[in-house]
Amino acid sequence: MAAGPGPDGTAIEAAPDGEADQRALAAERAMAGAMAGFRDRARATNLARVEVIADALIAMREGALDDDLRVGARSAAHSLAGSAGTFGFAEASELGRALETLLGAVDDPEAPAVRAEGGEQLVARLRVALADPEKADRGKADPGVDGPATEAGEGSA
Repeated sequence: MAAGPGPDGTAIEAAPDGEADQRALAAERAMAGAMAGFRDRARATNLARVEVIADALIAMREGALDDDLRVGARSAAHSLAGSAGTFGFAEASELGRALETLLGAVDDPEAPAVRAEGGEQLVARLRVALADPEKADRGKADPGVDGPATEAGEGSA
């Protein structure tokens, strides 16, 4: 029995319920596989961003952080925060935002070595958060420990 016209005007046969369920399940599995691939590639890119940030923090600790390196690392932290959040790595996203704030605070009176040490602690936690793809979608970090607290989804830009 025809279920109705298809996009090209030809009749589409109605599938038995079990067959439709199987097709839907196969489509869900294919989509989940594609998303896992995207997530894994984003995770690898974010781990590379962590290294850019870590290099800037080393330079900060040594008093050799120039503006180009700082701006590049801040941009890496910003991109990491957005990408990690998109793929469900909430803790990594919050750590990235905290690092972005730290790297953007050019007029901060705190000694650069002290700020760098705090940033290096965040980087260590970030590496752990990104190392396990199973951590995706598991909840948020404690903003009181990571850096500036955020209100209901607000973050630094």
